[in-house]
Amino acid sequence: MDKEKAHSLIKKISETCISITRHCRQRMAQRNVSMDDIRYVIQWGEVVSLEESPEYGNWKCTIKGVDIDGNELTFVAAVTENEIICITVF
Repeated sequence: MDKEKAHSLIKKISETCISITRHCRQRMAQRNVSMDDIRYVIQWGEVVSLEESPEYGNWKCTIKGVDIDGNELTFVAAVTENEIICITVF
């Protein structure tokens, strides 16, 4: 999968299924990041890295952009064909 296909898939999946890890919830609280901020970065940000993780059967993806307030935000997730698992935000 290339970055463009990954971004298209992530945008589509984000409409229905984003899971948040405990670590990510902690970072969201520390950094005042909302689910709306994450969805905004997914929609308007840029996929800057993408690597396959055969061990877990998914892809690790990093998207950089800005949140709703215009602050820089980086979103790191594991992506499958039907789920996005948010690993961390910073």
